[in-house]
Amino acid sequence: MSKKSQDSIDKELEVFDSDLLPLLNQEYNYPVKVDFNRNNFSIFEMNRIIDNNKIVLDPDFQRNSNIWNDVKKAKLMESILMGIPIPLFYFAENKNGGLSVVDGLQRLFAIKKFMDDKYPLKNLSYLQNLNGLKFSQLERDDQQRIERYQLQVNVISSNTPEYIKLNIFERINSGSTPLNKQEMRHALYQGKSTKLLKELSECDEFNDAVAIKLNPLRMKDRYIILRALVFYLWKNDENIKNINTRIKTDLYNDFDDFLGRYMRIMNSMTDEYINEIKNLFKKCMVLLHTIYKKQTFRRSEEKPVFNMVLFESLFFVTAALLNKIHIDNDTWKKELDNIINQEWFQIRLDESFKGANQMIKHYDKLKNIVEELKEKYA
Repeated sequence: MSKKSQDSIDKELEVFDSDLLPLLNQEYNYPVKVDFNRNNFSIFEMNRIIDNNKIVLDPDFQRNSNIWNDVKKAKLMESILMGIPIPLFYFAENKNGGLSVVDGLQRLFAIKKFMDDKYPLKNLSYLQNLNGLKFSQLERDDQQRIERYQLQVNVISSNTPEYIKLNIFERINSGSTPLNKQEMRHALYQGKSTKLLKELSECDEFNDAVAIKLNPLRMKDRYIILRALVFYLWKNDENIKNINTRIKTDLYNDFDDFLGRYMRIMNSMTDEYINEIKNLFKKCMVLLHTIYKKQTFRRSEEKPVFNMVLFESLFFVTAALLNKIHIDNDTWKKELDNIINQEWFQIRLDESFKGANQMIKHYDKLKNIVEELKEKYA
């Protein structure tokens, strides 16, 4: 893909994350209720917590280029052996009592892997006599020095509102390049939703349909898939309301909170339900690619740029109708083109969304069209 095309995709997707979505026309007045618990855990205790699956060490939400190499991991272990304080860790408490790592995942991952003998110490600056040794090869005194080392952890309570968790995540993330919103959501809502997004972003049906490839290192592919699934579930699946009555399903002012709530809902779905969504998504990608071929999700040949609103809108309509009407591909294309060519739809493609109200109006219109097409081809 050309750099120009990639830059255009980056600009379109990042605008949604960095400029338009955080507040969506609503300023939040601080202070609000933010519950933190500060704890000290020895590395030995932390390893037991990890081994009991209370914390999932999934570095997947970090960019691949930022996952530490063995030299950087060894430098961290040298600091621990020398008793040098390392930065605070931040965890978020999940509704089910588990913990997600908000800040410090790479450090925690490096410590755990060394304790499991996955890499040796190397290129140490001061403890050069330990170069080449794995944890099991250290003298027992050095092993105990590591096991007794105290990690300082701040835990964000599950009672903290979702949009505040994301705000805190942005403030305290210590990476050289701040995580974007989707990477944050991936860390906060580990479970069936994150596995589903990963699988769909890697499936052939999606990658064949999206002619202009999205950079997976920043989870932009998972972000657009999440949006598409959420809009569809929000307007077309009444069963969603029965999954977890404590989670609100409607879109209010905060779009990030809206996406987060639906990731929690997906985490509560049965495996059968997840498979239904997975199969529906793949069938829609095949249908749309068959119809539009290399132009799928692109405005025109003159504008060879992936369009996010076009992607989620076409998925919305086809997913809502796929098992409800039976028409040939030519008829599908005619009806979808009729939607795309309407003036209000073209405006959305040009201007994208600037708030929750526009999203609601857009998908209400698409929902009405879906109902009309069901009646037309009943």
